[in-house]
Amino acid sequence: MRLFSFSAGSGSTGVVLAHESPGGLCGWLPAVPNFTAHGLRVLAFDFRGFPPSSTPSNSSAGDFAPDLQAAVDALHDDGATKVFVAGASFGGAATLASSPRLHGVAGFVNLSGELDLPTTGNVLPAVRRLRAPLLVLASQQDYYLDAAAAKRLVRTAGSPDKQLALYPGYEHGWDLLEQAPFKQRVWSRLLAWIDAH
Repeated sequence: MRLFSFSAGSGSTGVVLAHESPGGLCGWLPAVPNFTAHGLRVLAFDFRGFPPSSTPSNSSAGDFAPDLQAAVDALHDDGATKVFVAGASFGGAATLASSPRLHGVAGFVNLSGELDLPTTGNVLPAVRRLRAPLLVLASQQDYYLDAAAAKRLVRTAGSPDKQLALYPGYEHGWDLLEQAPFKQRVWSRLLAWIDAH
């Protein structure tokens, strides 16, 4: 399986960026300067089935753990001693669904990742087995992950270190970082959480 990716920044802490759907790694481009200016190394990639990454056979189409693990491993190989995984919307759901199978991850950030998608299935059974730190960022009235669903996600998470930050309005996924009127608050919370872990 060949995955298309790009990396930027330097430093001992890395962040894998898992994209929304529809979309691809380019959706993360506006966010990259904020991560790298904070001294973080980032790697964004296109999941399997999202060109120009390879399209797998049907038997592995919905298994995104190998893609995420490859990205985590690439950051470690590139010199990061600590790696976090941040997923937006579909990328957040895929990350949570895969989380118990991933190793070498210091913590997970979920930006509006849904509880249940046709491509990922219900993420709650996987989240229940999660032990790494978890930060969930969501809007209270998000159609895809509203306040009640976000609270359920955090309650279900098996991690002893789990945090939820809820914001007003409807912003979803990348929009929390790029379009929301309170985006500076979201960035501050996200970067401070990474620093603390």
